[in-house]
Amino acid sequence: MTAIRFARFHVEPADADEMINKRALLVDAIRHRFPGLTRTHLTRLGERTWLDIWRWESHADLQRALEAGPTLAEAPAVFALAQELSTEDADLVDER
Repeated sequence: MTAIRFARFHVEPADADEMINKRALLVDAIRHRFPGLTRTHLTRLGERTWLDIWRWESHADLQRALEAGPTLAEAPAVFALAQELSTEDADLVDER
């Protein structure tokens, strides 16, 4: 079943462009190593608040990436800019 990961976090407005650029490098690195990542959406909910949505072919694909994620050189650069990070995983039930 398709898995969706939601990550909500805060970034200082002055760091937003840097976060977006570093996140793009992280997405590319993860896609290179984990083909189960099918789509991402970065949304801004307010001046400091962001919601990052990652779609995976399965929960197993998501789990493999989570386990290996800390070994990716691109990850610390993104997470250093994120404050108050929280995540949730969900099953995709319907899409139209």
